Amino acid sequence: MLDAFEAALIDALADAVGGAVPAGQPRIAVLPRAGAAVPANRAVALSVQLAAAAADPEFGDDAEVAHRVSGEWRLRPEIWLTGEVSLSLAAVTGEPADRRRNLLRAADRLLVAMDPAAMRRGEALDGEALGFRLTALRLLRLAPVDEAADPTRLVLHYAWRGRFWPVQPEVTGPPIATPLTRIAVLPLMRPERMTVRAGSGPASLDVRGNLSALGGAEALLLARIAGVAPGVLTGSGAAAPEGFVGSVADAEGRFALRYAPPDAVDGPLRAVVELRLGSGERTLLLGSIAIDVVPA
Repeated sequence: MLDAFEAALIDALADAVGGAVPAGQPRIAVLPRAGAAVPANRAVALSVQLAAAAADPEFGDDAEVAHRVSGEWRLRPEIWLTGEVSLSLAAVTGEPADRRRNLLRAADRLLVAMDPAAMRRGEALDGEALGFRLTALRLLRLAPVDEAADPTRLVLHYAWRGRFWPVQPEVTGPPIATPLTRIAVLPLMRPERMTVRAGSGPASLDVRGNLSALGGAEALLLARIAGVAPGVLTGSGAAAPEGFVGSVADAEGRFALRYAPPDAVDGPLRAVVELRLGSGERTLLLGSIAIDVVPA
């Protein structure tokens, strides 16, 4: 629940500020967890950490809540929580003056990323399948990290409120060896969802389509793992923009894509593979594949 909330916010910020860098702006490394190592060639590191949480009790709020799953009504226990989450920025490279400039520019980008109405209402973080649903996410204050007021570090504190409930996904049946596919709305065939076990080795993503109507240009499919979900995605080796892998269709219209899950996971997690058409900063989303990684 809370872990999924923190991870979802990290993923959303990684997509918002960790991708292509606008001219004159510093490169921001969104760390998977607070305390993680900062990748090379990044000017500013961003870490996300839940700072506090408290119940919002009311008499009678202990009744289980009805919700609909696959056409059936079920009951689940829910709890209202309020709290704070800290977004910590640290300028890690350059001269002191450059670090300060990079820090404030990174703070500007972060404020813009957190300002859309969908983010402030919590709707941008889709946690229905992860055990939470936010109703508010608002800026409280900007403050130095400590009393020393280090000019190269800054923390943005946000208040949040939402409902949380336990999630216990059921994994049944034999492992999926060949993902099933169905025709999507777009002329692209792909599995919508698949399950792999940690440490099981690379799994082939069966993606097919006819992207030949491009004026004779080579049809290049771009793919990436959204957010900071674990695992490694590989394509056919075609050149692709930073953050993506490229795949060119074979004679039968298949695009070579493989996902290698991590060797081990503490519990079930989900990686979402985005499929896009285009190049550079302009890409068109064709579809996505949700990959559930379960413990070995």
